Amino acid sequence: MEKQTKQKQFTLAEAKIIGDKLGMDWETFDVKQFRVGLNAELADGTYSPLTNFASQDPILIGKVVRTHLNEAPDYYTQWAQMEKDAARERGGKRADEQEAADQSK
Repeated sequence: MEKQTKQKQFTLAEAKIIGDKLGMDWETFDVKQFRVGLNAELADGTYSPLTNFASQDPILIGKVVRTHLNEAPDYYTQWAQMEKDAARERGGKRADEQEAADQSK
């Protein structure tokens, strides 16, 4: 398996700037949840060619995050819990690792 390079993580200050540019209402949305979303979407694209962003434009990524937070203000907390539960069911493997293992059988 290819070794992943360390992906840049957005800071809270960067998340606030990106959210401000997108017109995020910080009374409605939590900037920390927005930051978690930015980092999650960026990381998701690094290991899956199907979800990899054509660019690493923070505004584009922020729009994806805003869409998810409109669905549920704690979308990324829920998503992280589902990922943990799914990994536990797969024996600790990420979905892409499990798929590769299944295909090699």
